[in-house]
Amino acid sequence: MSSTPLVITGMHRSGTSLLASAMQLSGVEIGDELLGASRSNVKGHYEDVDFLAFHEGVFEDNGTNVMEAHQLRALSISDERRQQAQHLVEARRHHAVWGWKDPRTCLFLDFWESVLPSARYLFIFRDPRDVLDSLRRRGHRELFHHFHGAWPLRKLGFDTFRTRRAVQYWLSYNQAILDFATTRMDRCRVLELDQLTSQLPLVLKQAREDWGLALQDVELEQVLDETLLQSSSKPGGTSRAVPRDLEQVLRGLRELTVSP
Repeated sequence: MSSTPLVITGMHRSGTSLLASAMQLSGVEIGDELLGASRSNVKGHYEDVDFLAFHEGVFEDNGTNVMEAHQLRALSISDERRQQAQHLVEARRHHAVWGWKDPRTCLFLDFWESVLPSARYLFIFRDPRDVLDSLRRRGHRELFHHFHGAWPLRKLGFDTFRTRRAVQYWLSYNQAILDFATTRMDRCRVLELDQLTSQLPLVLKQAREDWGLALQDVELEQVLDETLLQSSSKPGGTSRAVPRDLEQVLRGLRELTVSP
């Protein structure tokens, strides 16, 4: 039986859960045991707990965690962990189209490419101003602590918190997406959260025609939480400049997005 893996990922607070829920409705098997809802994600995370545990295990092996791992040049992955990854894959090959969603995957793209050289990828990104705003509103205060020499978030319109960490967090994840997808556009699709309603139908059409995946059309309204799409960078919101390094990555990602 032919089996095609589909990896769904993006920076935290960028719409990965929304995209994963839509792909699940379209026919992608995204896991038997999914991470449940929480205060910051009331509709559920749609994350396969086995892949989540794998990524967290690698972080632990490297003496880091999800908040700090993006600062490492590379993650060391032991032979035992590689065998664990193979077991995760083999346990799912009986599905025609299967995959998983986990933002942490952005830090493992080269590894999963070595394990699954024929995998397809769906990436989703969001304007950094809106990601930072969402992190702040959702209570991720560990990303917004004060420390000596901090880069002030007031440059982005946030007067309360100062840190480089949240900015670097967005930059590391999305730079990884940009670098990976740019050289593999035949197997990657990049979507922007603000444009998801118009881009998703085309992505599903391309998945059927270009990738041969038996996916059904999805009405995004079935899974959409309008509050998720609130954007502080849209007209009517606060206008804030984006630092040059973030702007370059944001522009690069937008150049890769599908368009009607």
